[in-house]
Amino acid sequence: MRRASADRADEDWGEIESREDDMPLVVPQRFRDLHATRTEIKVRELWDSYCRSDLILQPDFQRNYVWDTTRASRYIESLLLRLPTPPQYSWRRKRTANGS
Repeated sequence: MRRASADRADEDWGEIESREDDMPLVVPQRFRDLHATRTEIKVRELWDSYCRSDLILQPDFQRNYVWDTTRASRYIESLLLRLPTPPQYSWRRKRTANGS
């Protein structure tokens, strides 16, 4: 039974991806300058950043939430078990002369 549910979730995911392929990707110029660095950060640090409003989880260029409850639960379980997880990408604003 669990396998059938996982297969159905995979089919749903494929349908979402194919719909996204039809939509043009529009990235404003100000977001196109990319410099990637690998940083390991604890979930607690992310939570603290979110609570301080330093972490915005739904910026204008973020895709819509696409995970079902099962996938989200499995991801959280992986974090709790300290299993390797896929990389997460974030964007940081450049600091201005006044430090903001």
